[in-house]
Amino acid sequence: MREAFPVGNLHDQFYTAFQEVSKPPQPRSGSWLEPSSDANEADRHGQDVRQEITRLRNVVDSLTTQVGTYETTIDDLTTQLGVYGTTIDDLTTQFGGHDIAIDDLTTQVEQDSRRRAELTKYAEDLAKWTEKVQIHCDKAVKECRTMMKK
Repeated sequence: MREAFPVGNLHDQFYTAFQEVSKPPQPRSGSWLEPSSDANEADRHGQDVRQEITRLRNVVDSLTTQVGTYETTIDDLTTQLGVYGTTIDDLTTQFGGHDIAIDDLTTQVEQDSRRRAELTKYAEDLAKWTEKVQIHCDKAVKECRTMMKK
């Protein structure tokens, strides 16, 4: 069975895909071709949708620009952090050097304290010995004087 559809102004005129015609079928006129309130509402809805799509595109473009700016800011901050990391590493190295110097100075102070204690002990021993020698010399001088008087 061949599919047929009406053409022209008369409902009894049909055109099938297999017929040869000298001119293409003309659309029928009628109230169904006039825009209805539903069609107008659909047009308004379509226009609203297009406006919303445009608005959303603008939002997406704005957000894309902001993301680009944020990426640049993140890159800058990452670079700064790298510099700060290097500075912290340098300061840590310097601190390590100072720490070694502090350890060396602490060792030297401890050695100096031990040496001072040794010297103090030696000075005390020397003072005691000197006192004993002085006492011995005083006795010897006394004996010499006693012997000279006799």
